[in-house]
Amino acid sequence: MPELDNYEIKEFPVSRLATMDIGAAAFAKHHVWVILELDVTAARNKIGRLKEQGENISFNAWWIMM
Repeated sequence: MPELDNYEIKEFPVSRLATMDIGAAAFAKHHVWVILELDVTAARNKIGRLKEQGENISFNAWWIMM
């Protein structure tokens, strides 16, 4: 195990304090869980046509482009 004698204590920069406050507030909020179902048949057909034309594209890449 490495020696723990060589360390520094640093203060959070002012820019990080707001981030910590938002994280604390978000933790106290209620969260809504969603189950989502999408019909991707048309998208898969379009990707199939693009692949037939020589395009090398994945579903994830196509989804990100949208």
